[in-house]
Amino acid sequence: MCKKHKPAIIYLMETRCKEKNVKKYARKLQFRNSFCVEPRGLSGGLCLLWNEKVSISVYSWCQNYIIADIKSNNNPNWKCCFTYGNPIFKQRRRTWQAIIESKDMMDEPSCFIVNWKWRQIFNHAKLIALPVISSDHCPLLLNIEPNQKVPRQFRYEAYWDDKEECKEVIRKGWTSKAQGENGTNLWKEPATASKISKSGIGGASKEPMRRLLDGKQQQEIENAKQRIRELWGQEEKYWAQRARVKWLKWGDRNTAFFHASTIQRRDRNRIDRLRDAKGRWVWGDNWIHGFNEPLNRGSIDNQRVEELLTSSRDWDRAKIQRSFPPVVAEKIVQTPVSRISKEDRLLWPFRKDGEFTTKTGYYVAKKGENERNHNNRPSSSAVFEELWGGIWNMKAPQKIKMFLWKAAHNIILVRANLKKKRLLTNSVCPICLQEEETEEHTLLLCEWTRAVWFGSQSQCTPTSKNVRSVGEWLQRMYMKCKEASRPEADQNWSRIGITIWTIWKARNNQVYNNIEPNLESTINHARIIEKEYNSLIKENNSKVRENNKGRPKPVIWRPPPYSWLKINSDALFSSGTKSGATASVIKDHTEKILGGSASVIQANSSLSAEAQAVREAVILAENLNIQNVIIETDSLQLVQTLKTRITIWDIDPIIQDIIDIQKRLPNCGFTWTPREGNRLAHSIAALKLKN
Repeated sequence: MCKKHKPAIIYLMETRCKEKNVKKYARKLQFRNSFCVEPRGLSGGLCLLWNEKVSISVYSWCQNYIIADIKSNNNPNWKCCFTYGNPIFKQRRRTWQAIIESKDMMDEPSCFIVNWKWRQIFNHAKLIALPVISSDHCPLLLNIEPNQKVPRQFRYEAYWDDKEECKEVIRKGWTSKAQGENGTNLWKEPATASKISKSGIGGASKEPMRRLLDGKQQQEIENAKQRIRELWGQEEKYWAQRARVKWLKWGDRNTAFFHASTIQRRDRNRIDRLRDAKGRWVWGDNWIHGFNEPLNRGSIDNQRVEELLTSSRDWDRAKIQRSFPPVVAEKIVQTPVSRISKEDRLLWPFRKDGEFTTKTGYYVAKKGENERNHNNRPSSSAVFEELWGGIWNMKAPQKIKMFLWKAAHNIILVRANLKKKRLLTNSVCPICLQEEETEEHTLLLCEWTRAVWFGSQSQCTPTSKNVRSVGEWLQRMYMKCKEASRPEADQNWSRIGITIWTIWKARNNQVYNNIEPNLESTINHARIIEKEYNSLIKENNSKVRENNKGRPKPVIWRPPPYSWLKINSDALFSSGTKSGATASVIKDHTEKILGGSASVIQANSSLSAEAQAVREAVILAENLNIQNVIIETDSLQLVQTLKTRITIWDIDPIIQDIIDIQKRLPNCGFTWTPREGNRLAHSIAALKLKN
């Protein structure tokens, strides 16, 4: 093939060759340059060879593609993506996404795909599919060189006999000296054919048409053509000004595209209202976190967020409840507000510090794509997110958890999956010898399998009506188990996992050891595994308790230094009602209680509630004019945030208030204590929330 077609570039897939072998073959084929992507194990591998006729610069590659800049002869530089489709179907989407990010070509088997600019440059390019020889791929030959000019074939026209000029040319050609027989002298002489063509005899039929038009008519035609060109130019300028594109390059007189462009531009440029420099309208900004649904504006159109606050910088609950639906009003009052009037700023809610990064942007976009794509969801998909937690927290041996994870992904080695990989030709169930052995059939729907489920303690009855896939069925069973009390839910969930494992073990004994599965022994095997695992857990727990007996008890409360006061703060938070309570207790070095405070709050997280409790503590210290004070809380994350000044956007307004008040206090510090050292403040907050 190389000798016949003499290609300048060769791209090979599935080479299975190391780089040194590629260079050896390149020398044999007389290619001076080569680039190799080595295979992984015994599969894959890409190779690119080129000679001195072209200049290639490779700038991106992986196991599935090579992207390079190509310069050939006097042609402009162009990019080419040499692609190899991933054998794993689900991985092809990643290859395609990587190629799109490089702004190159598409991933299609056995074809070339080019854009319009490339086609305009190489408008004579040809693609030829060569015969398949000792491979399952047909070689593709791309010829980008322009076609050679084919000389026009000379034909004698009969009406030339009436032309005196033709007779003269023939006479001169006939009498001239030339080699060969006389009958072929005239037509073997190239000069004769050229003379006839150049003499204008061939175009003589057009002459009568030219004579029909006098000078005046020809001038009118030219004027009409010029007027049409002027009108086209005016229309081009008219639409170019509105479409903001240089559409002359398109070479198309159809204005439909530019009508659409104008409509789109008109929507983008339309201004409904102008925003003032100070405030932000309630309906103009996405300032309610976690709520993106359209709202009914009602009677407060053009109202600003600051008008929903009281003079003490708290939410005006009555006004909010009158103006918004209950769901929206609840989310608004849960949003923390700074007591200090500061300029708002944009936040990225998918990162703790509120700053946008390319990494988090890509993660959010990818997560949204996975949620929309129901067929290719990864293990981190939100649909099975609870199932993964249930599997890894199952009270069962680790090998059973791993098997359930594989079963939920449909990657266990049943015969149907092996047939898809072309490792088997027969996919019939080895037990019932009737149905295809899929995961669902093997673990849930086979007649023998359903008998095991009926006799087990898991209280499950899988049928063809309620089983679509093993992953969905496990998800449904896990949610059903969670409805029961905690000990019973854990027990039922672990029994389901153990039963699936014993069914799979019995199936393997049939396939590999030719031992026919026994219903009673399989059910008993599941009970034995559950009993042994529970006894082992109890034994380990008793050993841990014995080891902890000799350890000293933690310090209950640490008094502050002399002439200092300590304010213990704590908060209780209810995730169901999104409400909570804060409490602060002031003590001196003798453990004497000097004062305190408690209040009911709205929050969106426990950390937000703890931050509000610390803010109440520093406000209390400022109001009582305490000179030396230590604020103590049992939230380690909050103390670390205050000391390191790490931004957490969800509670950033509260943190800024605490830091601002701390600067006004003479001596103020923050410490952490375990829950045991903060019992008094915790009890007061519990009483406040209860009342």
